[in-house]
Amino acid sequence: MLRKDRKNLRYQYGYYSFLVFIGLFLMNQFLTGTGFQWAETNRLETWILLLFSSFYFGVMTSWKGALGHEASIKKRMILFYFVMSITAFAVTVTNYKIEPIMVNGKLQFVASIYLISIYWFLIALLSLYQRKKKIGKNHLIGEDRMKAYGYENPKYSVFLSVAKQLNECGIVPVLMGSLGLEIVTTKNWDVGDIDIHIPGDSRGWSAPVEEIIYQWEEVKKQLEGLGFSLVDLHEHAFEKGTLRVEFAVIDTLPEFAGIALDDIKQIEDQGIRYRLLNATQYYQLYQASSKDSYRNQKNNQKDFAKIAYLAEHLK
Repeated sequence: MLRKDRKNLRYQYGYYSFLVFIGLFLMNQFLTGTGFQWAETNRLETWILLLFSSFYFGVMTSWKGALGHEASIKKRMILFYFVMSITAFAVTVTNYKIEPIMVNGKLQFVASIYLISIYWFLIALLSLYQRKKKIGKNHLIGEDRMKAYGYENPKYSVFLSVAKQLNECGIVPVLMGSLGLEIVTTKNWDVGDIDIHIPGDSRGWSAPVEEIIYQWEEVKKQLEGLGFSLVDLHEHAFEKGTLRVEFAVIDTLPEFAGIALDDIKQIEDQGIRYRLLNATQYYQLYQASSKDSYRNQKNNQKDFAKIAYLAEHLK
C-alpha cells in the first residue's frame, strides 16, 4: 500500500470514528432524557463512548494496514503494545481489585481501564498479523534463494563487481531496475541495463549534470578501472562490450515514489554491501514511473506489466 493511501485511510477512519462518536453521543443524550443511565455518571458514559470511537479508529486502521508499512511495524512496536496492554490490566487489578465493574446495573470507572487494556491488546495482535502478512508478501523468496538465483544471472555478478568498487569509496549502492526485480520475484524480466542508484543531489535532473551524482569523478574512475567507458554523461551510462551500467540518484526516491531511504533493506553478499527494494517498494516505484513522461517514451509498457504482476502478488 502506498504511503498516501495509508494516509487517506487514516483520514477516512478518523472521520468515520468522529461520526460514530457523534451518533452514539446523541443517542446517549436521548436515553439520558428518558431517565436511562448505563454508567456511574454521565461523564463516564461520554468517556466510554469516546474510548469506543477511538477503538474503532485504531482497530480498523490496524486491520487495513494503514498505521504503517512493513518496515514501520517493528517487533519493538508490537512489544510496546503488549506491554501497554499488560500494564493497563495490572494497574486495574492492583488498584481496583475490590471495585466491581458494574454496580446496580451501571458500569463503573474501572470498566474503562479494562477497555483500554483490551484495546492495546487488539492493536498488538492486529499489528503482529499485518507484520507477518506484509513481510511474507514483500519477501517473495527467501534470502538464500535470492542469492542462489543471483549467482545464476551473469549481470548480477557484474553488478557485484561494481558494488564492490563503490563500497571501497564508502558508497552502498541500490540495485534498481529489472535486475533487482528479478532477484526479488525470481521472474525473468528480460534485463537490459544494470541500473544503480547512489547518493546525489535530490533535485535530480534539475541539477547540473556534472553535480547530480556525488563523488562522480571517483565513481567514474572505479568504473573505468573495471574496463567500462563513459558513453553518455546525461544518463551517467557506461558500457563494456554488450554490458551497460547506468547510474541515477537515490535521493529523489522519497519525493518521486514516496519511498523512505531508511526503509530500503541492505544486503550483504560475499562481503559486498548493497541495498535492494522489496516488492511493495518496487510497486510504488513503477506506479510513479508509469506517470513519468520520460519513462513513457522509453519502456512504459514494460512498466505496466511489472505493475500488474506486483499488484497481483501483493494482494
